[in-house]
Amino acid sequence: AGYILLDSLQNQSEVSPEEIEKLIHCQKRPEAQVQLGNVLLERNIATSMIDVSDGLLQDMAHICEQSNVIANINIDQIPLSKEIVRLGINVAQAASGGEDYGLLFTAEVEKRKSVESLCVEREASKDAWRLTRIGKIESALHKGEKIWISSQDKTPEPLKSFLSRFDCHAGFDHFRLSV
Repeated sequence: AGYILLDSLQNQSEVSPEEIEKLIHCQKRPEAQVQLGNVLLERNIATSMIDVSDGLLQDMAHICEQSNVIANINIDQIPLSKEIVRLGINVAQAASGGEDYGLLFTAEVEKRKSVESLCVEREASKDAWRLTRIGKIESALHKGEKIWISSQDKTPEPLKSFLSRFDCHAGFDHFRLSV
């Protein structure tokens, strides 16, 4: 959401100057999650992994394409900071904004306890890892939509349909021609 954030900070009165400074710092000085990535690899937990630089949904699409899988994302599970919410940035914008540099990874269901134990191990430290399960990966038995979005009050819908309701793209596309 970092990219969307900078644009949203224009003429804002809902967020304090300190909160704005914190958000700008996070966007301009992202902290790569190298240690988490290394642990996920060393313990053979992740089946795929990518940094979220082009937008969560765009980067999930990269995983789906390369792994020939379908992602079912529960949009209600994507964590948003209270500052982002107060700025009026909706979850579709946040998930497609890019420049967040968190890690998006997939793991087999059998590894769920291993993922949970990572959080417990780091809970007491000041740099605890906050991991959130946002969906489910399934085999792609046919060509077609790679990402489906669901929420508590809606049946799953294709990513393109979801994004069209919010008038936004899946994320930054290095090859999309700007008009």
